[in-house]
Amino acid sequence: MMKSYIFLFFFLMLASWGRTQTFEAGLVLGVNASQVNGDFLAGYDKLGLHTGLKVRVSTWEHIEWSVELLLSQRGSRPDIFTEDSRKIHLNYVEIPILIGFKDWQKDDFYKIRFEGGFSYGRLVGHKVSFQGVEEQIDEFNNNDLSLVIGAALFTSEKLGFSFRYTHSVAPLLNNKNSIEFARLRGFFLTFRSIYML
Repeated sequence: MMKSYIFLFFFLMLASWGRTQTFEAGLVLGVNASQVNGDFLAGYDKLGLHTGLKVRVSTWEHIEWSVELLLSQRGSRPDIFTEDSRKIHLNYVEIPILIGFKDWQKDDFYKIRFEGGFSYGRLVGHKVSFQGVEEQIDEFNNNDLSLVIGAALFTSEKLGFSFRYTHSVAPLLNNKNSIEFARLRGFFLTFRSIYML
């Protein structure tokens, strides 16, 4: 399935390659507010770092593509009013591949961008604790495929602020014999700043 998405992305890129392209690179820094569906905890209470690099290319006047390389911390934890319970901390290297629509041109730059696409994540570290005691869980799925939608507001040609919603379509734990494990999926909100170089 992942190969099909990658093929579609590059097919669309090649289909638009005859037009004028503008490549840009930038830095992103922000925070994820995440939770895990099915862990019996509600709320986006787990905060984590979201940072990395961004490359975007404009292929039509209002259309652009972007690829990012990110460190993305996710997981879940109880809110501050709940007694200590299970905490899940996950570190991913994430590669979102997105198509964006630009609008509201002012002073030779577009102030508004809407984006959507998918993201591949590779788990590079995890920690689970219950009542303050660390648990050993080896069934985490090393690969994550997520759907992404978002919007950004640029206050200048170089500086922008964005919001994203990301929802995993792959199960968090790799245990085919457990219905409970199969329905565990991560999703999170991202608030971040973007600085184009």
